[in-house]
Amino acid sequence: MPRVRRYEPGDVVLVRGEPLNSSVVMPTHRACQVSDNVPPDVPDLGPVCCVPVVLVRTPASGEGGKLRWVENSDAIPVPAGGSEGSPVPP
Repeated sequence: MPRVRRYEPGDVVLVRGEPLNSSVVMPTHRACQVSDNVPPDVPDLGPVCCVPVVLVRTPASGEGGKLRWVENSDAIPVPAGGSEGSPVPP
């Protein structure tokens, strides 16, 4: 099984197939217990727990973006200095 990347809150990523950068809201190695510091508009995962997903906000700039869960394997780190509208990864 491929190694799962570990992201931290604030990391900027591209979600495969999308033109805008997203920012990580919840680390991928979070505990199964949801903590009190989770934003109120986080989409519900239902009974799923400890799966390889990452909570991102798109677009990365600002608090007004949409929160959603994406598969960890679809999140690609944006190199330092990367900007909105970076080329979409293959």
